[in-house]
Order: sequence, then C-alpha cells, then structure tokens
Amino acid sequence: MVRIWAFCWLLIEKQTVIINKHMKNYTDIEKIDAESINEINSSILKEKNNWDKIYNDLNNIYNHIPDVGYLNNFEENGTYYHKFWDQEEFISFSHHLKEINDEKEVVWIGNAYPKCCYFLAIISIERGDFKEASEFLQKGIELEPDNPMLLSELGLLHGQIGTNTGEKDSFNQAIYYYDKAFNSRPFNTDSQKARALRGIGFILIELGEFKRAKELYEASLTWEESNNARNELEIIAQQINKPEGKIISAGSNFNDAQEIYSNKYFDETRKKLPNNLKSKIPSKYAYIWSKASRLLAQGFSEYRKNDFFNYPLIEWNESEITKCISQIVHYLKGFAPSHYIETKNIENAKELLLTFHFDSILNKQITNKENQKIQEITFKHKVDKDEIIMYFRTNYSEEPKKKWWKLW
Repeated sequence: MVRIWAFCWLLIEKQTVIINKHMKNYTDIEKIDAESINEINSSILKEKNNWDKIYNDLNNIYNHIPDVGYLNNFEENGTYYHKFWDQEEFISFSHHLKEINDEKEVVWIGNAYPKCCYFLAIISIERGDFKEASEFLQKGIELEPDNPMLLSELGLLHGQIGTNTGEKDSFNQAIYYYDKAFNSRPFNTDSQKARALRGIGFILIELGEFKRAKELYEASLTWEESNNARNELEIIAQQINKPEGKIISAGSNFNDAQEIYSNKYFDETRKKLPNNLKSKIPSKYAYIWSKASRLLAQGFSEYRKNDFFNYPLIEWNESEITKCISQIVHYLKGFAPSHYIETKNIENAKELLLTFHFDSILNKQITNKENQKIQEITFKHKVDKDEIIMYFRTNYSEEPKKKWWKLW
C-alpha cells in the first residue's frame, strides 16, 4: 500500500489586497515582496523544472526581512491592518470579530515574510535538507508565532525527521506542533484545522496506532473534505483487516508518479534537486536507486527471496538499512558530500550497499563545505566490477543531546 505524505499546501490563487497609502509599519519593499510571494504561491506547483529560480527568488525576499520591529498586525490612525495569508483567513478573522462584537475596521494587507519562510521550508523538505527547513521555520515562527501553517509545517518536518532517524521523540514533537497548530488562534480556518488533524493522523499511522489515526482522519473530514484523508482511511481499514500488509510512506504532493519504483518518480525527485547536484548524479546511482525503491516497495522478506545472494541477510540491521533506503528513494541522497546519507555507523553503510551487491574497497573521512565530517566510501560491484563513491554521515546519534531541531 503506497501512501503520500499528508501535505496540504496553501496554494489558493487569490489576489492580495494591497493598500497604496503610506504606512510606517508596512514599507513599499514589503508591499512588493507580498505581491511577489503571491505570484510564487500560484506557480510553485507548476514550475517543477525550475526549483532553483523559485528558491533564489524566495531567498531574495527572505533577505529583506527586517532585523527588528516586524509586526504581523498593527493599528494606525484608527485602522487595523493584518497581513493575512489568503482570503479564507481574512473571512474567518472577520467572522471572529463579529462573534466577539468587535466593530473595528480591518484591512487585509499582503503577507510577505512569514509566508516566504514557509515556502522556503517546503522546498528544503522536498530536497531532504531538514536542517535548513528548520532554520526557515524557526524564522517564520519568530515573525508570526501563532500561524497554524508554520506550526503544521514544523509538525511535518519532525515527522520526516522521525521517519529518517527512527527517533520516537521526533514523532512526539510532530504531534505536539500539529496539536498546537489546531488551537493556535481563535480564527483558524477550517482547512487549517483539518490539515493539523490529518498531520496527527499521519504520524499515528507511522506509530502503528491505526484506531486513533482513524479517529483523527474522520474528525478532519468534519472540517474539510479531503482526498488525502479518504485515501488514508482506506489504508487504515486495509491495515486493520490485514495487519501483515505493508504501508509505504511515499512521495509528496509535488510528485505525479503513482509508484515509487518508477522512472517517473526518479525523474520527478531529481528535478527537485539544486542544479549543481543534478549534474553530479553518477550513472550507477540510478541502478542503486532502482534496487532501493524495489526493496522499499516489496519489503525485506520478498526482496531477499528473489535476490541471487539472498541479500539483505537476516542478521543485518534492517531498521538502519530501511532509513538509508528511504533517504535514497525519496531524496536521492548519498552521491555528493553535501547530500550525504545519515546512518549510525560505517557497518550500516556497508550493509546497505552490499544489499545491492557492492563491496566496499576504500574508506576515508573528509570534511564537506558545511564543515561536517563525512565518510567517503568507494564501492565495487561484485559482478560487473563498476565502482561508485557514496557519502555518509555516521555516528549522528552520538552527538550532543541539544540537536538542531530542538533549538526553539
């Protein structure tokens, strides 16, 4: 059973209300940036071959974020201004004011910088750069602490960290942020609440708590109809009726491919990478990726039965190999020093490649551009003798307890 991530991008194509008169808390640069973000909001799903341009455009806007004094809402000359993300949020806020009998005049102005952080984090997560995504989200939360989209994205980020490290604490953190997103403001929209509930449901499936996950997905449908929720409920029903069935967390809403082992999925994933990495993918890497995706789809037992050497051997670290395979399949990791695979030790790395019939022949430690210690390992195929160099960051679990995703 293949399931996609519980993503629900805020990509509603609505024109933002921009006020022309001068405001001391809303500069001309921020007005222009808000309009640019609105255009990016409309095109980010369409320009799948031009991720670098979108990323660079967003970074240019990100560099305009003021060091101090940023306000997401303010009052000037008796008028209340709020930097809403979309029309649905504006309407929900207006209804909230009526409910509390607040008759102040509210003007919607474009949101530039928190939303910019959100989109940058999306791209970073899609590329598997969780540290960078964390930094962008940290900045976005600093600017708009109660925004449910930013909080839900933090939940999603922690869920992906948990999937790639196996740390249950990361899944717990994901649930914490999704729950916080649901209750963050009295005017959260129905879609924002539904997304948070779907996020918790997704994590509960990852933890094997199917009945609780079912309750969360059903609750999300009371707020918003969603094909994602319907698909997940179908998967939960199948899993409850047939517990031995395999669930695959695959892809994202940026992928159109239905099978993770298809050439289309590989091509779509490759297109997300920065241009300077795309050109460095070795020809043999595609062969490793195809083997890894088959293993992820089939499961260890079935794959082992069909393998000439009956790899991966039963005594190997299946959990660690699975985490490495996930990084290969979904993010094309391992072929460059800056795009390494994370695993606990070198033995895990060797077992991973031996699964695909590559013996390690040379290992050395290098320092990448981010000043990280990386293992550069040369492997040779048992049969055709082709070689490939792969990069791993090992012993990450032995680093100090204060990790980069727990800095706020």
